[in-house]
Amino acid sequence: MAIYQERDDDLESELNKGALWAVTYGDLMSYLMIFFLTILAFTVSNIKDYDTLLKSLQKQFEGLKEEDIMIEISKKEETLAEKLAALLGKDQVSVNEERVKMTFANPVLFGFGQAELKSEAAGSLTPLVEAFKNLPNKIIVEGHTDDRPISKLRYRSNFELSAARAYAVIEFLKGQGIPKERLIGMAYGDSMPVTSNLTAEGRARNRRIEISLIREKTAIAKNMSLEKAEALSSKPPK
Repeated sequence: MAIYQERDDDLESELNKGALWAVTYGDLMSYLMIFFLTILAFTVSNIKDYDTLLKSLQKQFEGLKEEDIMIEISKKEETLAEKLAALLGKDQVSVNEERVKMTFANPVLFGFGQAELKSEAAGSLTPLVEAFKNLPNKIIVEGHTDDRPISKLRYRSNFELSAARAYAVIEFLKGQGIPKERLIGMAYGDSMPVTSNLTAEGRARNRRIEISLIREKTAIAKNMSLEKAEALSSKPPK
């Protein structure tokens, strides 16, 4: 009996080994489902944002077509980038197809280990507010720190500190009249340094707030492409 029992156990073990691929396959299907659900959620959100944005732009640029609106918005964004570069310095402003980004390294806005805006921070942020009010673009505020551990009890980690700083800037912008619907906060802690943390100068550069004006030309173009794709998919086959 023991011999047969041993053979049965060996056979079951071999069958289980052969079925291990099903576990991996099941995990893969789950990940794919989550991925496509995420894409769907972003798509629905983007369509709603796009409709709201387009209506506001059509009011601002009454009588213009979507393509003309994109051109006008792009011109305003480029003019804004030039003004900001002249105001803050070219090393603090960068521009690409997706955003106009402004970088404020410590101690311009905050004291070391603090998340309360300095009294003089308003002098750096107020000119941005005036420029932002003339455009409908989304604004992303990102908080970053260096890699030194937090010693203060108020913040348990660099991530919490970076989040608190981003929130402080967002609250300032809201208080100056920027609609909350346009503001997005992000916190990265010490996970995205722009240079080495081995020197005091490097750590100072890594402790920063980045404020990005998202270029609407890119957002509109993406949504226009999405609408065209949906229109094509809804057409009956010939």
